[in-house]
Amino acid sequence: MSSFPVTRLRRFRRTAPLRGLVRETRLSLDQFVLPLFVAPQPLANEELPGMARFDITGLLHEVEGLAGSGVRAVMLFGVPEVKDEEATGAWEDDGIVQLALRALRPRFPELVLLTDVCLCEYTSHGHCGVVVDGDVDNDRSLELLAR
Repeated sequence: MSSFPVTRLRRFRRTAPLRGLVRETRLSLDQFVLPLFVAPQPLANEELPGMARFDITGLLHEVEGLAGSGVRAVMLFGVPEVKDEEATGAWEDDGIVQLALRALRPRFPELVLLTDVCLCEYTSHGHCGVVVDGDVDNDRSLELLAR
């Protein structure tokens, strides 16, 4: 008697982890978020070729160029001119990301706009919170993040 079929492909479907490894994956541009860096002055980023820091005008031009590409979401990372211990640029009305959001929203109402809520880009020391005696003070940092 024949032992047909010799190969039983369902062995790869026995457990969720195995199914996850062999399932089909479909990715499209509408599932991705494009990171954009916004700063008071434009600057080419030599450390990350192809990534630049855009001023507001350059940011608007860059996003305009995305029209028809399939990109539906961007995430803004601020590069403020002034950084301090309390990360005040993260919540000031005239902060670079806040200005960028106000410029983008009316021109691109369907674009999903995301922002980074980490404080590291706004602090003079580069840590993700308020540093007290060499350690990040989580409670004080949360107060700032809540603003």
